[in-house]
Amino acid sequence: MKHHAGKKHISDSEHPYFAELKDIEVDGKLLKEQSVLVIDPCEQVELTFIDTVKGLEELIVFLNKQEEFAVDLEHHDLRSFLGITCLIQISTAFKDFIIDPFPIWNEMWQLNEPFTDPAILKVFHGAHSDIIWLQRDFGIYVVNMIDTQAVMKACNITPLGLSSLIRRYYNIELDKKYQRADWRYRPLTKEMLTYARCDTHYLLGAKNLVVNDCLKMGNDFQNLVRQAFDESTVICMSHFEQPRFVLEIVGKHKAKYTRFSLLQRLALKRLFKWRDAVAREEDESLNYVIKDDALFSIAEVMPEDVQGLLNTCIPTPPLLTKHANELSSLLYKMREYSEDMCAKLLEEEEVHVAEEVKANGPTTHSRNEDDLRVQAMFDKMDCTSEYVNTSVPKTVCSDERFGEFPKIEINAGSDVLKLVKLTAEIQKEGKSVIKKAPFHLKNRLRKVIPISVVPAVKQVFEEQSELATPFEQHLLALMELERNQPDANTMRDLRIKEAQVKCKKGWAEM
Repeated sequence: MKHHAGKKHISDSEHPYFAELKDIEVDGKLLKEQSVLVIDPCEQVELTFIDTVKGLEELIVFLNKQEEFAVDLEHHDLRSFLGITCLIQISTAFKDFIIDPFPIWNEMWQLNEPFTDPAILKVFHGAHSDIIWLQRDFGIYVVNMIDTQAVMKACNITPLGLSSLIRRYYNIELDKKYQRADWRYRPLTKEMLTYARCDTHYLLGAKNLVVNDCLKMGNDFQNLVRQAFDESTVICMSHFEQPRFVLEIVGKHKAKYTRFSLLQRLALKRLFKWRDAVAREEDESLNYVIKDDALFSIAEVMPEDVQGLLNTCIPTPPLLTKHANELSSLLYKMREYSEDMCAKLLEEEEVHVAEEVKANGPTTHSRNEDDLRVQAMFDKMDCTSEYVNTSVPKTVCSDERFGEFPKIEINAGSDVLKLVKLTAEIQKEGKSVIKKAPFHLKNRLRKVIPISVVPAVKQVFEEQSELATPFEQHLLALMELERNQPDANTMRDLRIKEAQVKCKKGWAEM
């Protein structure tokens, strides 16, 4: 299933650097044998974390003096229709930089200067998406780029992933543990920073080695390196445009679609159109609203009521539940269509889509719209986010036990000392400390119990062990601490007992 959106290759009237990209020639240095760079391990190389305008300006001055630098991005697109760039990593031979764009979003455009300088070679790996994301979010274009993945293709080296490239030339296995982490959250842990910097840390050295192999495999005119550079330049010519809804059924779904009746085909097209509208309205990705397979199942079954609709998709997506009545009504009305009416409506929709695609040129979005999009994304962030690598209990995420999450300044330091300090404070002071803890540490604190209530807690655990989660047991322990404080009174004891009952009831229902 294709949803046409995001990029296209265009003419000089639309891409501001089309003329430069069209006329650019591969640098002669890239056609000669590359020097072998000695790349030290990450922990031995300086890392600079940038989240201020001053730091960004200093980085630009530094990059303008370089002959080449490596670039990679961390991106989030599950809870956003367009997606959003969350981190930019840049490496030279001896320094690593990580840019947090959120505090300096409106100043990020300044990086366009070194990124479009034709005298500086930019090194990416798998640059197709990165080029579009830089344009979409920051107005940054790229001129003079080599994509190491394109070099690998020219040499017929597989697999094409970055991990494969680094393993081949440095015998280092990159840890992809955080590949699908939610990079919106701050502060970033030390492990996440290490993961991010490794994506560019070895890339310049690997570029030299893979280019050398490419030169050996090519002819006297360095045809393979030239081919890879030309492919990289074509990628740079890609241009972001606002997504449009154009339904094209491909792949595994095509055979199923051909077996559908006219009614089922019409229902499927309207379901996809409904999903697109909801995704734009809610600012969610298409897959978060509902996946392709689920839409095919609904079109195939054509459920008669809301309950039937919800039973078709298990687990049921939240937005399907929210719009169940609307969607069920749409399907109910369509069941009355005759075959001739379905054929006529299908034909009209195809004509309408074709005319719309032909008539609409590329649309743009202003900086103010960008600001609103970023702010809207943060407004809906909470600890229920799809953070793959942190097992946050949903019973904790779904209520308000933590209160408001504080704004924590970004710190690239280790979390170990923070955790030790917070543990000691909780053991001494109790519940109030948890409200001040950073989000990514809260789950690691769930088994910390104040020393003064350890004996009483054992009894509570025995009573609640069959129904309560570890974190709920921890909360009960903190309640026990409050009850044993000198200012405890009967009303507080009553509230604690009510909370315990509510706790058990809530967990049992879930």
